[in-house]
Amino acid sequence: MDNVTFDILSQAIGGNDPPRRIRGVGQYITPSKYFYTAREKRKKVGKEEDYAEERARMAARILELEAELMKHKRVPEVATKGETDESKIKS
Repeated sequence: MDNVTFDILSQAIGGNDPPRRIRGVGQYITPSKYFYTAREKRKKVGKEEDYAEERARMAARILELEAELMKHKRVPEVATKGETDESKIKS
């Protein structure tokens, strides 16, 4: 019987206490208050920090996409006046 509701004190006093009730300490005392169990603290981040991080991420992605676009983009080389060599004209 490892269950907390059936500990030795509950058996001696008799009765099944409802969950979240601690006997003999008052009406509004919860187990977390009585045993001082701490909650995890949340990291508070301001909206400006979120926006700055998002802008930096988007700017890096834009630069990456522009570089990829320039790599795939073909710029035709225009032959100057009088040149008819096929090697000068690219499509």
